[in-house]
Amino acid sequence: MTNRLQNVAAHIWRCGLPLIIAATPLVGYGARVSTDWFSRAGYGVCVHYLADGEVSVMRVDDIHADGIKRDWNTCVDAFNVERFADEMKRAGAGYVVFTLLQGSRFVAAPNEVYDNWLGFRPGEACARRDLPMDLADALARRGIPLMLYYTGDGPVRDPECRARSGLTSPIPMAWVENWAKVLECFARRYGDKVKGWWIDGCFVKHGGYGYTPEKLRLYEQAIRAGNPNAIIAFNNPDSCEDLEVTSYMPFQDYTAGEKNHFRCLPRTGRFVDGEQWHVLTFLGSWWGCPGVRLRTRELAEYLYLVNRDGGAVTIDVMCYWDGGLERSQINTLAGLRTALARMRDTAERSKENLAFLRPARCLTLRGTPLPMQRDCHDSFLAATDGDPSTFIRGCFEWPWQLEVDLGAVREFSRVHVRYRRGNYATRVRLAISSDGLEWRTLAERDNSNPAETTLEFSPARARYVRYAAIKPDDAGQPGEQMGIAEIDVR
Repeated sequence: MTNRLQNVAAHIWRCGLPLIIAATPLVGYGARVSTDWFSRAGYGVCVHYLADGEVSVMRVDDIHADGIKRDWNTCVDAFNVERFADEMKRAGAGYVVFTLLQGSRFVAAPNEVYDNWLGFRPGEACARRDLPMDLADALARRGIPLMLYYTGDGPVRDPECRARSGLTSPIPMAWVENWAKVLECFARRYGDKVKGWWIDGCFVKHGGYGYTPEKLRLYEQAIRAGNPNAIIAFNNPDSCEDLEVTSYMPFQDYTAGEKNHFRCLPRTGRFVDGEQWHVLTFLGSWWGCPGVRLRTRELAEYLYLVNRDGGAVTIDVMCYWDGGLERSQINTLAGLRTALARMRDTAERSKENLAFLRPARCLTLRGTPLPMQRDCHDSFLAATDGDPSTFIRGCFEWPWQLEVDLGAVREFSRVHVRYRRGNYATRVRLAISSDGLEWRTLAERDNSNPAETTLEFSPARARYVRYAAIKPDDAGQPGEQMGIAEIDVR
């Protein structure tokens, strides 16, 4: 304790007042920073703008290069940041994640530390233009924060750079120290113009990198040197197909969340072991590729479920060599904010229905997953969206059941189901569960009405509801494969 603090403490003690000293951990030494702005943003957009690899703006045979061979600086110099920022504004992006580099020697900005370490002349590997700086300014004028994509394995696909830098597996601490200096050069230059970092290739096992907390902490400290409030995620995915989003390092702020699908949902609220819940996935056929896997409405439904629990989603789209963005993808994103606002408004008016806008899935009577019928609306909210023109029908099996997750254990005494016209079962069964493991049958009905069925019972408490269609077996028994247009639980 300093002399000045000792004097203050002595004075307070003489006055007969209690003294409480609060120790606040220093950001940059393991303390997490606030992700409130990130959670409020709801969703952002990521682009892979790379010289070479699966995405290449230089290779003549790559769609991103528009069929013309150009060198790296020509591409970077031609990147139209104002048009790019306008498109991100139109897409409703709450933030933008832009790639500094990935795999090759080429970097989207100058960095003297990088050049000196690997023996390059200015402009030879690092672009002459500081594209992230120009992007940050253009996006800021439109109220959109910039985040940067970096890697933990540097120019890993370049044999010459690997040899010059001493990159081996597992990654040596000396290499990490030098790579952290490159990162710190960027972080100090951009300061608070860059609000966050998503760092790929920080694997423990994959690739034999052998990353440890001690190594990754050097990157954290490098970033905090430029902006103490920047949010950080290190990527070490268990599986890009898993439905769970997992935490990684105790000093990162949000989950990396790399996935190949739009199916993960927050299971424990906004945080996973203290990390902000977040998913990064692609809208096209693959990372940085064209096409649209979900329509605006379906994407809005997914984002609504994630955002409702405070989660965030980053959507990867295709970016051309000059900064242009794939039309169908931007058109899909353009209506998202309006669609989300409409869903929130509808949810407020329909809050008595506990199943409204809650995720649902098709199961066999044994409880194993079923795909949805191909001619159905392909959203897992089709039976809970308040729109009777959409419906769910289990594929391949006549007897099947719809499971709805109410989000928490709730009390209810009535379940009403509206069928798609002509698609009904004459015998139905309702089962409930609080944990998704132990189930009990709550009600059954024979000779169900072809249009709708209402089951009423003494108040029960559960989180999960399963509404099952039992296959008609008797000769002449009416009914069809069940198609559910809406389910109401209250």
